[in-house]
Amino acid sequence: MDVHIQTPKITPTGMSQLVLTLQYIKQSPNFALFYPNMDGITINIGNLPTTALPLSGQVNWNPYQGLQVISDTGILGVQSPAMGLVHEIAHVIFGHNEAQATAFETRVALDLGEPTRANYGATGSEVRVQNVTQHTDNGQWKALDQGGATKTGATYDGSTNAPNMGLGYIPTPPGFPWTFSPTVTTFSWDIKGNLVDKSHWQLPPDGQQFVPNKFDAEFLEFHLGQEDSATVAALPIELTDAQHDAVQIVGVPESAPY
Repeated sequence: MDVHIQTPKITPTGMSQLVLTLQYIKQSPNFALFYPNMDGITINIGNLPTTALPLSGQVNWNPYQGLQVISDTGILGVQSPAMGLVHEIAHVIFGHNEAQATAFETRVALDLGEPTRANYGATGSEVRVQNVTQHTDNGQWKALDQGGATKTGATYDGSTNAPNMGLGYIPTPPGFPWTFSPTVTTFSWDIKGNLVDKSHWQLPPDGQQFVPNKFDAEFLEFHLGQEDSATVAALPIELTDAQHDAVQIVGVPESAPY
C-alpha cells in the first residue's frame, strides 16, 4: 500500500529534508518492517523541539536537532536528527513508553551505524547540525553526501559544535526488499501538501530473514527495565563509540506484547 504522511505548512526545504530522512531510515530493515504503520501520521517540521503526541498521531520534528547519547560502555556520540524522528515515530506506533521507543531507536541506529544510548536517560546536550543524516561513528562525524556516499568529517571532540557537512541529497531508493513502480515517482505531494510514498516493503521469499529470535525478546526486556534508570556518566571521548559489542537484533513483529 502507499504510505500517506500529513505535512501541514511544509516548506520546500522541509520537503527535501523529510524525503532524505525517509530514504535514509528506510534502509534499516528494523524500521522498514514498521514503515506501513506510519500511514496517516502527521509530521510538523520546523525549528521546534522534536517531540511526539502519540494519541493524536503527531510528531514535531526539528531537522537540525542532533542529540548527544551515551553508550552502554560510557562513550559519548551524537545521533542524527533522522534518528530523533525515528524515536518519535516509535511513540506514535507503540505508545508513550520511553523504554520501548528507545529499544526501537537502538535497533535502527545499529542498522545505520549510528551511536546508541544505554537507556532513555543516557543523553547529553542537543547538537545543531545542517544535515539530517549527520552523526558520529567511531569518533568521526559522518553524513550522506550529494553523490550518495558516506562522507567522513572531523574528529568528534565531545562538544556541541558540529562541522557543516552540507544539506545532503535525496538518495537513490534502496533496492530489494523495496520495490517501486517504474511509472510513478516514489515520493509526491498531493494538493493538500501531504506526502505520498509509493514505495513498498517486500518480505524475502523464504520469510526468514527478519524473523525475531529469542535474543530479541531478551533485548526488549532489558530496555523495558531501563525506563527509570539513572543517567549514565560519559567517559572521555574515544574513537570507539561504535566499536563496543553491540547487539544486532531484528524486527519484533506487531503481534509482540508492548
